[in-house]
Amino acid sequence: MIETKSARWAITLATLRGHQSAESDHALYGRRIQRGRGTSTAGEVAHGVDCGRVLAAVGRQREVVRLWLMVAYAEPPWEWISDADPLRLHDLLCEEAGLSTGREQDVAMIAIDDMRQRVVRQKRLSQAEYCRRIGLDKSAYPRLSASVDRALNALDEIEAEGLKEVRQVIDRAEVV
Repeated sequence: MIETKSARWAITLATLRGHQSAESDHALYGRRIQRGRGTSTAGEVAHGVDCGRVLAAVGRQREVVRLWLMVAYAEPPWEWISDADPLRLHDLLCEEAGLSTGREQDVAMIAIDDMRQRVVRQKRLSQAEYCRRIGLDKSAYPRLSASVDRALNALDEIEAEGLKEVRQVIDRAEVV
């Protein structure tokens, strides 16, 4: 069973269990798990049901929300995300945040990477880093800041929408 209050961690666990390889065993437990015929599978079945509920909650989301949750939290990402998914997420984020010019769209791609990497490093990219990635001097950030804020705010709203549904699934699983 998924024993966590974190919707983010629940998505990661559900995708790890859905993949079920030696690599995912190592990521979960720090070692490869040998599965024998004599072991009980009741716990694995219950965990699998919970994983299915979490993945179904992600799958029911609007496309932009579903793509963001999978890009940000699915493990291993190469099993869950196609090469086209981040590009589709970028296009949908630009629509959602009202980013239409070329430079604004560049900001959107950097914002996606910034938010995704925050899962690991827990802090925002600096203003200078946004400028460097776009190819501008850091003194140009005031011209970019509105676009950066719109992109990050849109991603925050998208994530909140998706995690709310996953939290409800986790809470219902605890009651059952």
